[in-house]
Amino acid sequence: MKTLKSEEIALKIINIYKVFPIPANRFWSMKKGSVSALKGINLSFNKSEHIALLGPNGAGKTTLLRLIAGVLTPTECTIEYWCNNENTTKRFRPKTGFVTSDERSFFWRLTGYENLEFFAYLYNLHKKNIRERISEVLHMVAFKDKSDKLFQNYSSGNKKKLSIARGLLCNPDILLLDEATNSLDPVDAEEIKVLVSGLSESGSTVVWTTHRLEEAEQIADRVVLLDTGVVKYDGSKDQFVELVEKEKTGSLLQLYKELTR
Repeated sequence: MKTLKSEEIALKIINIYKVFPIPANRFWSMKKGSVSALKGINLSFNKSEHIALLGPNGAGKTTLLRLIAGVLTPTECTIEYWCNNENTTKRFRPKTGFVTSDERSFFWRLTGYENLEFFAYLYNLHKKNIRERISEVLHMVAFKDKSDKLFQNYSSGNKKKLSIARGLLCNPDILLLDEATNSLDPVDAEEIKVLVSGLSESGSTVVWTTHRLEEAEQIADRVVLLDTGVVKYDGSKDQFVELVEKEKTGSLLQLYKELTR
């Protein structure tokens, strides 16, 4: 894992474990057990850094994002949030936006605007600023003309765009995106990548899970590869590409296969 200077750090994850219990099932004669989703991961993320989080299905990518966002409680770990070279973990969590792939996190019988209004209050935005901020994020994702429709009537792509708008509501210091371009057409996907790249350039830390290797090569400064709950690779995107050439694997896809075997 690459070493970062403390004044650059936005987030430190120290020895993170997450174990999910499996309840016994009397119908299938299944014995009670557990699944280890993350196994002692240590990571540090930079301010203004754009990280591509890669890995096969079941690698632990979404679990890691949910733990950082505070949606899940870790089995064991320390997560430190840094601001102005000071560990602020005990006092507050930085503004963290989470773009989830789970459509069930929205209210299907509310409009897109009403959903954003609800989550703006959860983010503790000041009441007098909510309308203006919702208007800003809807403009950022080109969704203003669709915000008055019920969420249940949106296409998969539009549901994803609303999820991105929700993640931007708090003007995040840390933005977590779980497969942000899934369900988007090529034009919308490209616009979202440009938007998110602009956020990292303005100081936000961006962590983006993806299965698309070409997307990681296009957007990321750094690549973290997870497999079966452990880090298999952590380094700059350029180092990742150099490793392809050094190992003579011929492509990012082939190197990905080698590292996750």
